[in-house]
This record gives sequence, C-alpha cells and structure tokens, in this order.
Amino acid sequence: MDTRPTPTHNRLPFRAGDFSCLAEALDYAATGDTGCNFYDGRGGLSAVLTYAALREDAQRFARRLSGLGLPRGARVALVADTDPDFIRLFFACQYAGLAPVTLPASIHLSSHGAYVRQLRRLLTSSRAEVAIAPTAFTPLLTEAAESLPLRFLGTAGELAARVEERPAPPPLRAEEVAYIQYTSGTTRAVRGVVVTQRALMSNLFAILR
Repeated sequence: MDTRPTPTHNRLPFRAGDFSCLAEALDYAATGDTGCNFYDGRGGLSAVLTYAALREDAQRFARRLSGLGLPRGARVALVADTDPDFIRLFFACQYAGLAPVTLPASIHLSSHGAYVRQLRRLLTSSRAEVAIAPTAFTPLLTEAAESLPLRFLGTAGELAARVEERPAPPPLRAEEVAYIQYTSGTTRAVRGVVVTQRALMSNLFAILR
C-alpha cells in the first residue's frame, strides 16, 4: 500500500457541484491528484484511493454488476462500512445504472438479533436485488436475507471472482436515483429517502457556493 495520503491541494480548477450526475463528477475528479484516505481506529493510514483509481475500480465493478443481468434502476444494498470497497461499489452502481441502498454498519453488544432484523426490514422495503458487505458483515447479511430473492449476496471480492464482466450501460442520468438512504429511526419509524442525481447536485451546488 502507498503509505502517503493523497494531497489536499488539487491542480484541477474548482467546480462547485455543477455536474449533472455523480458519474460525471467522478470523471472530472479522476483527472486530478486528490482522492480518499482511510484511517484505522488508532489514526493510522490504512488505505489510499485516488479518484483516478476509484473511477477505474468502479467501472470494473460496474461491468461485474452488469453481469448479473439486473434491470436499470435495480437496487443494490451496500453495508456502509468505512472501507474502500464501499465507495468503489457505490460508484460502480452509478456507472452500471443501478441504485445503491446504504445499509447501517453499526452493531452493539447484545444487539445481534436486532441488527439482523433491521437489515431484513431494509432489504425488504428497498426491494434490493443484490446485497454486498465486508467479510465481517456477510454472516449477518446472509442471516438477514434468508429466503429473499437476491441475485447476489457476498463481498466485493466474491462479486469479482464469481460474476463475469459484461459491458455496462450508460451511467445514471440527472433524473434518475443517485442513492437511497434510510433515516436513523430515533424519532419515528425508519424511512427510506430517495435522492435523485439532480437533487443531490443541486444540494451540493448550494452548499459549495
């Protein structure tokens, strides 16, 4: 692994979210020098992922997801752990014309059953056809998905090893779903929020301007 984090400063001209979709934004970022740096619980650098590498990896995973034969806009559930594979697969969905559904990665002592039940509710309500998680979470995800009609369940590595590549369709467009995120459920029942590409880009533009 490269032990140097990606730089903070970028040679690319700053663009305040004026993109039509996430795939277009990553295409632009990939021509620069910056990226994502991942740190472990002790503050040590555990992984480095430039935007150029992220784009390449995401497009490769997009071809794997396309190999599953999913219809455009199908939901892909991703356990949102702080892991490079999560962001690779999130953007792979963008390039494959699929809608990522972010699932919580938090589990506390003595809450195994509650977490599994929560995952099952989210998988069911989102109508996910694929579910992917880091190795540590796949037993829980497998338990939660019992008898659900998923096309694939496993890790990113298993997706790469078990599914043949097929050409990916055009990336998600401005009017299509960027992702589905669930509310925390602290004040009312958990609800899914559908965020379109256009709404996301508009929000980013407002924040950055």
